[in-house]
Amino acid sequence: MFRSFLLAGAAASALVTGQAFAQTDNSVETVTVTAKALDEARNGIQTQLGASTYTITEAAIDAMPGGDNNQLNQVLLQAPGVVQDQFGQLHIRAEHNALQYRLDGVILPEGLSVFSQTLDPRLASSVKLITGALPAEYGLVTGGIVDVGTKTGLFDSGGQVSIYGGSHGEIQPSASYGGSTDNWNYFVTGDYLQDNLGIDSPDGSANPHHDFTSQYHGFAYAEDILDSHSRIAFVLGTEHDNFQIPDTAGIAPSFTIAGVTPPQSQVLDDNQREITHFGSVSYLRTQGAFDFQVSLFGRYSSLGYSPDKDLGDLAYLGVSQSAYKKDLGYGLQAESAYHLTDDHTLRFGVLVQRDDLTSNTSAAVLPATCTGSGIETDPYNCAQSSDNPFTIVDNSTKSASSFSAYLQDEWKILSDLTVNYGLRFDSFHAYSEGSQFSPRVNAVWQPLDGTTLHAGYARYFSPPPFELVGSESVTKFLNSTAAPAITLDDQPVAERANYYDVGAEQQFSGVLQSKDALTLSVDSFLKLSHNLIDEGQFGAPIIETPFNYRHGKQ
Repeated sequence: MFRSFLLAGAAASALVTGQAFAQTDNSVETVTVTAKALDEARNGIQTQLGASTYTITEAAIDAMPGGDNNQLNQVLLQAPGVVQDQFGQLHIRAEHNALQYRLDGVILPEGLSVFSQTLDPRLASSVKLITGALPAEYGLVTGGIVDVGTKTGLFDSGGQVSIYGGSHGEIQPSASYGGSTDNWNYFVTGDYLQDNLGIDSPDGSANPHHDFTSQYHGFAYAEDILDSHSRIAFVLGTEHDNFQIPDTAGIAPSFTIAGVTPPQSQVLDDNQREITHFGSVSYLRTQGAFDFQVSLFGRYSSLGYSPDKDLGDLAYLGVSQSAYKKDLGYGLQAESAYHLTDDHTLRFGVLVQRDDLTSNTSAAVLPATCTGSGIETDPYNCAQSSDNPFTIVDNSTKSASSFSAYLQDEWKILSDLTVNYGLRFDSFHAYSEGSQFSPRVNAVWQPLDGTTLHAGYARYFSPPPFELVGSESVTKFLNSTAAPAITLDDQPVAERANYYDVGAEQQFSGVLQSKDALTLSVDSFLKLSHNLIDEGQFGAPIIETPFNYRHGKQ
C-alpha cells in the first residue's frame, strides 16, 4: 500500500560533504585498501555457495520510491518469494516470520517484536536475502537469512539531514553522518517517525480509528583498523516504538460488567510498546591462509500491551489482559576459513547463546459456566455466569541456551564445478529441548559463460522462538470467559526438515545499455517438515505464539 509522498514533491534535505580524513593521501589509500581486503576476508568466512542469494545494493535502496525512508521490510519486498502480512511481518517461501537477521555476518538474536522494524535501511550499504538449501554455517532459524552490510565512514563520509512525510499525517525527520580519522572510521544515524496509519486497518477503511504510531531509531558503527591484518568493530542500536491498536466501529458488546457502561468499539484504547537495544563487538584477523572472526553480541527487547482502561476489552472479548515480556539474549559467535589448497577451503565455527525471559500478565475476566471436557472432540462451551469480574495473575521467568557447531569443505572438483559439503550440530534447552546433526551439500556448475546451475540438500533443525512461547497456565482460566475451547497445551518442540533446492541463472552481458548485465533465474524447492512451526495469536495481546503442525510440506 502506497501511503507517503515526498513533501512538495521532494524531500527537504541538506547534504554535508567533504573529506573526513586527517591523514596524507598515501595513508588514506593504505587504510582504504586494508579495509577492503578485510571486508573480503570477512565475506569469505561465510559462503553462500549453492544457496539462493538476492542482493539489494545501497543504490537500489536509494532508487526506490521514498528511498531509505522506507522500512526494511519494504526493501526486502523487492526480493523474489517475499510477501508481507497485515502485521508487517515477512513470509519467505511460505515460512512464517522465520528470519535470521545479521549485521556484517554477526547474528542479531531474536527479540520481542510484532510490528517493529529493528533495522533501518539508512544504515545499510547492502541487504542480502539468503534462502534455499543453506550451507552449514546457517542454522536454527532457516526460513531466510537477512544479512545487512553496515555503512562505514571510510566509504560513506559526510552526512545528511532530511525530513520526509506524506499522507495520514506521516512525518519522518532523520540525520546520518560518517567519517574517519587515523585508523578509525564511524557511521551514525537516527530518525523519528509518526504516522496515523501505524498498522493495517482491521476493517479495510482508509482512515482507521485509533492507529497512531511514534517510533525512534538510532544506530552507530565504529571500526578500528589495528594493522594490515586485523580490525575490531563495534555496533550499537536502539529502537522505541509505540503503536495504538486500531479499532473497528459498530461492534456490540458480548458481556456485561457490573456498574460499567462499555465504550463504543471505535474508541477502545489498546496500546502496544516495543523496545529493543542491541550491540556487538567483533575481532577479525586474516593471516596468510587463515581468516577468522570472533564476535560477542547481545540484544535486550521488551514488549508491553496495555488494554482499554475502562474494561472495554472485557466487555467485547471476555478478557482484558495487560502483558509485559522482556528478553535478554547474548552469546558468542566464532567462525573461520582455512584455504587448505587451491581446490579446498575449510570453514568451521561455533555459536553459543543464552536467553533470559520474563513474562508477566494480569487478566480481568468474568465468571462463566463451562460445559464439555476441553478435548478436540468435546471442546469447552462457556457462558457468562456473573457480571463481577476477577483478576488472574500469571508471572514467570525462564532461561534458554543453545549450542551450534559446523565444519564444511568447499571443494573445487573441476574448473567449472564446485561442491560445498558439511555437517552441522545444534542443541537447545528451553521449554522443550533437543539436538540434531544436520548434513548439508550444495553443487554449483558453470557449463557456459554466464550460465550457472545449482542443486542442494539441507537437513534443518529449528527450535521454536523461545521468547514468544506462551507461558500462561491454561488451567488458571477455566470457568471464566477467557477459558480456552481446548485445554490441551503441549509445549512447542523443534521442527526437523529436509530441504531440496535446484535452480539456474543466466547472465546476458550487453543486453542493456549500461554496465550491468541482464540476469534471469529460476529456482525450485521442496521442504518436508516434521513438527512444522507456525505462529498464531492466542489471547487478547497482539503477541504471536509458536505452535506445531505434525507434518508440513512447502
